Amino acid sequence: MARIVELKETKDIFHIPLIYIANVLKVVGYGFEVNQCVFCGSKKNIQAFSFDDGGFVCGDCLNEMEGLERTLSVSQMQLIRIAFKANTYKIDEKYLNADHEKFVLIKFKEFIRDALGINLSSLSLISD
Repeated sequence: MARIVELKETKDIFHIPLIYIANVLKVVGYGFEVNQCVFCGSKKNIQAFSFDDGGFVCGDCLNEMEGLERTLSVSQMQLIRIAFKANTYKIDEKYLNADHEKFVLIKFKEFIRDALGINLSSLSLISD
């Protein structure tokens, strides 16, 4: 019942599918590393996110990796981290930005399509 109250009190609905999809990805074994660099384990200087490699990338590893580039803003990477660590659907409003949430949802959709071969057609409503 508390979850329903949380959903009723929210002003921004795009974070809800973001958290839901993150939880589904974790359950099926595709959870991303959102606490440290996926390559070296550093928790400092996180600069990028790699869907292909499975998580955050620090500046040192980013400089060493060919073809890896920053495609997400700091705010978008924070949203991914929050979504994967969330144990509730209530998120501090300072992290909510509908445009960033839509962008990350589209990235999740592309990842699921490319990695799992599943097309989440309902998420097409967001990008249309």
